[in-house]
Amino acid sequence: MRKNILTKLAVAFAACLSITTARGAAFDHEDDFKERDASRQTYALAPGAIVEINSVSGGVTVETSESSRAEVEIVRTARTRADLDCRQFKVETSSDRLRLDGNDDRRQCRNVQVHQTLNLRLPRRVNLDVNSVSGHVRVGALDGSARLNSVSGNASVERASGKIVFSSISGSATVARASGDVVFSSISGRVRFDLTSLGGGGVRVNSVSGTVDVGLPDGANADISVRSISGSVTSNVPGLTINKIENSSDYEGRVGGGGTKLTFNSISGNVRFHRTGE
Repeated sequence: MRKNILTKLAVAFAACLSITTARGAAFDHEDDFKERDASRQTYALAPGAIVEINSVSGGVTVETSESSRAEVEIVRTARTRADLDCRQFKVETSSDRLRLDGNDDRRQCRNVQVHQTLNLRLPRRVNLDVNSVSGHVRVGALDGSARLNSVSGNASVERASGKIVFSSISGSATVARASGDVVFSSISGRVRFDLTSLGGGGVRVNSVSGTVDVGLPDGANADISVRSISGSVTSNVPGLTINKIENSSDYEGRVGGGGTKLTFNSISGNVRFHRTGE
């Protein structure tokens, strides 16, 4: 059973990586992308607003501040001016929502190649939703939630107070500080996150083909389950006990008095627990 699970995992990641390679190949000759334009706009956003970023053929960088305004820079490059004109970046905005979409559904634009880079400075009190990015994604500190899906590169969040979800990442996934629920799914690189507190929904980590490093805060109370792992489970957290289940590749553990669920499934690397900040 374990072998079958890990085989399916390897096949899934190989498919993900092949998609990444194909996306990257589209811009192998970036020296040909000599046409360039850049736009800078500022938008007012209310606390708790949703910021959506969709279909970016390049990297995304998000810095945050205490401001109530979003500053958005969009840089686009292409082989011809006609290509740039065909593939416009769509921006929809209101006080409680900002949507940035690099996809163009017009038939005549589907085979047009435009490289896009987003640099944003957002209010800290927003909820961020990033989907389908063929480059690295780096996000600063948020007082809301963060969802990063289908990223062909490394993905990182400095801090989020709300729920954090990383899914289908073909690189490493890192969260420096998390105080809400955390979900990692289908990650083809290393996963590292430090918890400053445990959310009611706990932690779920599924289908990771690399090492998983988990920082636990002092005084944590949690029950730990590790299933279908091809590596080892280690800890230097005081008060955490972890035991391998006999005749299996599974582990169970507890820290403090138990309670919050920390669940890890189908890990093809090691899982290491350490104190937050170490």
